[in-house]
Parts: sequence; C-alpha cells; structure tokens
Amino acid sequence: MLSENLVSNPGEYRSDNTITKWYDIPREMRELINFMNSRDYRPVERAAFAHYRVVQIQPFPNFNNAVARLIMNFILIRHHYPLTIIKSDDKQDYLDCLSKSNPIYFLQFVTRCVLSASQSCLNRTRECLDLTLPSSWVLIMLNLKDISTAAEQLPCIKIRSCSALSLTANPNPSGKH
Repeated sequence: MLSENLVSNPGEYRSDNTITKWYDIPREMRELINFMNSRDYRPVERAAFAHYRVVQIQPFPNFNNAVARLIMNFILIRHHYPLTIIKSDDKQDYLDCLSKSNPIYFLQFVTRCVLSASQSCLNRTRECLDLTLPSSWVLIMLNLKDISTAAEQLPCIKIRSCSALSLTANPNPSGKH
C-alpha cells in the first residue's frame, strides 16, 4: 500500500472519537457502501454525496479527503464520466462546500467540476478529430469497432493517427483531383 510508510495501520478505521464515534464507523461505512451501490440517484449525485459522507465520517486517521476523491472518481468513471480533478484554484471553495451542513452546496461544486472535466474532454476530442466538413454533411460518432466498416462504406472518412483516434473528411473520395 502507498500509505504503509505514512501511517501505522493502513486501511484500518481510526479508534478515536473526533467526528463520528469510532464504534459507529463500520455501520456508517456499510450504509455508505449500500448507498453507493443503489440506483436511487444519478451518478454525479451519488459520487458527490459519497465524497461528502466519507469526509463527514472521517473513517481513517489520515487521507480521508484523498480517499473521498478516489471514491467519487470511481463512481464517475464507472458511469462513463471523465476523471474529475479538484483544481488547486478551487481548493478553498471545495473546503468551504464540504464544511457546510447541507450537501447540496457540495453537489453544486462537484457538478461544476464534472462539467468542466467533460468540457475539457470534449475540447480535446474536437482538436483530435480535426474535422472540416461542409455544413450539409452530418457527423456521426462511431464506436471503435465500427470504424473499419465505416471506412470501407464511406470513402469520405480517412483514418489517420493522432494522440487518439481521429477522423478527417476527405472531400474527394474517388482520389481524383
């Protein structure tokens, strides 16, 4: 484990009563895991609330916020959302929202972060696609398994290398100039 040189008993719940009483931690964590596995809330809501609860429960002697962020991203990635990083510029807002008694403020904060991460992914994808299609064409996003079939059926699509898969419009599919 990464923390084995940093803490005396990595992975064990704490044994003091700073926030949640130590004997309530296993029950609180079981309830949290049941909540995380439920389908009662949307993924972003579930991720934000799970993060918020880990910070409230403070189950470990150290690194609770880091564990909370990992849990949040696990839930988000499991539901095909991008990795969501709390930027250093947003740290004070992050801590302020966590300290409020109503988790709705933290949900709003996480939603903004997820939207920002999604926008960044979209921008990187657009850069990689490098498409200049006439306005009358319709761009259809294809699954990776469909790319070779599409390239055979649609000569206007040419596959080229990039840091990720990209499609480039070939306005002259016949190859004649």
